[in-house]
Amino acid sequence: MASTSSTKQLNDLMHPRNRYRLNTPCFKSLAEKYSEFEEVAIRNSDNVYLDFRNPESIRVLTKCLLKEDFNLSVELPLNRLTPTVPMRLNYLHWVEDLMMILQTADINIDNVRGIDIGTGASVIFPLLGNRLNPSWKFIATEVDQYNITVANRNVNTNNLTDYIEIINKTKLIDVVNADDQFIFSMCNPPFFSDTLEAQGVTHTRSPSRPQPSTMSTASMGESVSKGGEVGFVRNLIEDSKSLQTKVYWYTTMLGKKSSLNQLKSELNQIGVEIVLTTEFCQGRTMRWGLAWSFISGIKQHVPQHMLVMPTKIRKQNEQQSLSFTLETSKLINADEINVLLKICNCAIEFLNGLDVNVEERSTCESEIKYNIFASKCTWIGMRKRRRQQQRQLNKQTDTIEVDEQTCNNKVTKLDNESDGKTQVEEAIQESMSESPTSNSCVNNVESINFKCCLIIKRVTNESILVEIPIESPDQNKHLLNSLFIAIKRTLQTFITNIE
Repeated sequence: MASTSSTKQLNDLMHPRNRYRLNTPCFKSLAEKYSEFEEVAIRNSDNVYLDFRNPESIRVLTKCLLKEDFNLSVELPLNRLTPTVPMRLNYLHWVEDLMMILQTADINIDNVRGIDIGTGASVIFPLLGNRLNPSWKFIATEVDQYNITVANRNVNTNNLTDYIEIINKTKLIDVVNADDQFIFSMCNPPFFSDTLEAQGVTHTRSPSRPQPSTMSTASMGESVSKGGEVGFVRNLIEDSKSLQTKVYWYTTMLGKKSSLNQLKSELNQIGVEIVLTTEFCQGRTMRWGLAWSFISGIKQHVPQHMLVMPTKIRKQNEQQSLSFTLETSKLINADEINVLLKICNCAIEFLNGLDVNVEERSTCESEIKYNIFASKCTWIGMRKRRRQQQRQLNKQTDTIEVDEQTCNNKVTKLDNESDGKTQVEEAIQESMSESPTSNSCVNNVESINFKCCLIIKRVTNESILVEIPIESPDQNKHLLNSLFIAIKRTLQTFITNIE
């Protein structure tokens, strides 16, 4: 089982324009709105979960997300591949990036036509592509007759027959006519080379990788092809050699990182102008993108960040976030008040005590994000300042217990008409003012212009994840780390002191 926040790991590495990167689907809202979702939802107190090992859960989630976020009514057969929406969005947004390169190179892309090789029953890429960019048109190929029938129904249901055409073709070269010009081609090829690999009898998966968190419902035709994904894409490469710039960008999604180097090597051998690669991330699932073009001179228009694999960029900033997990079973046993809110309130109270500004950034039932702003670094050296304040208080106490004769001497020097008690108090106050007060000690800190994000999310019923993302290489990691440690100590102490 998993909730909307249980698989953080790679979500922040989704494409920057992916709507689900920072806004994970709210299962509770979906269950309230869609009866179909309610039937597969698992409720625990006020929380809603899905069992991602249940194919029906995946099918219903995809169906509801397409309706809720894109107003697409899609039929998804349980005996055919069920696509995940965030991963497909990653791919489509990357294709948009590739098209931006064409615009930078002054190549006309006013009439956008794309090809989807093996569109499946869901016809997911053309449907989502048109929703993202309403002028886009697609030729979608498919050889499974059942998939073709369902795909046509999905196109008709969403009134997109003028934009999406389903054809029974296998090879890319058979799709492109002599007078055609396509901007891009897309493909999600079959992963496996034979039925034994598809059934898990033989596999190339590294033993160190965790087992898949979801179950595939793909048919054998959708998951198995001679030579696997490498063999399938090799055929696309052969077709592209003949078609050249009839398609500006040839692209594919790959399920195995090992396939990249093999295919890149073959592309370099046929003299393509440029080869680009990327990563598509969703939860714990990773896919890889491969694109190539024969357009002369286009490489000089590619942004630098698209020439480097995202993994290499991430390694330049090894630690993407500071995080720790709180075991909250004591809070659950103490009462039924929302555990997440209790932790958040404790953190906010602590930060407000440091004169740090806290603004709520986003919230759902399982996660709350805050923006933190500070003009003074009040959290570094707190213990040292507390010790200094204690010494000042001790010194002030000694001053208050001043020799009575000294006070009387000061009093006699004042106007005889004044009240003696008030004069003594004024003398003591004057004596106290000669030493720095606790307020002056607190204010004597470094002035800064600091901001960061604080994320507090429920991972399970008995654990809370507290995280400060490293959002930019320019952030002061010393300030981030010291604030992180201060928040961690405060919250751990809060949990420890619960009876």
